Amino acid sequence: MELRNDDVLIHEHYTRPMVRALMVKPMFEWFKDTDKWFEEHNIPMILAVVADGIDVYPEWVDYIKQRQHRYRIELHCHTHVNFRHLDEDTIYDLLMPAKDKVEKTFGCEVNRWYAPFSRNGFPGGDATVGMKVCERMGIKFHT
Repeated sequence: MELRNDDVLIHEHYTRPMVRALMVKPMFEWFKDTDKWFEEHNIPMILAVVADGIDVYPEWVDYIKQRQHRYRIELHCHTHVNFRHLDEDTIYDLLMPAKDKVEKTFGCEVNRWYAPFSRNGFPGGDATVGMKVCERMGIKFHT
């Protein structure tokens, strides 16, 4: 079983449910509330990180670093856009610097890309383009 928390460090391009959630409290507060439960039950989690949020949320980044032993940190995106209509080279140009930023910030190795918007965000509408991009980056495409 894989437990994954997507949209970690997101700060723009919210979905409608996210906008409703933000009316209650900030994303970092939602993250801490759910993370507390996982920590209490000693359940490790995969964090799919939005790289451009690293500079926006230093407190959230510090929170993750302090608990990093509990996480596997992976790539979600540079910004939370839908990759469905982007070509391979554009996607690579967006993701490679994002991967580098996540790795440098957290001192980890990114091994997977978890595309935003699940299957609706697969480049070209299927996994083929995403797999090619990930092959170029030396990581796996999560389908």
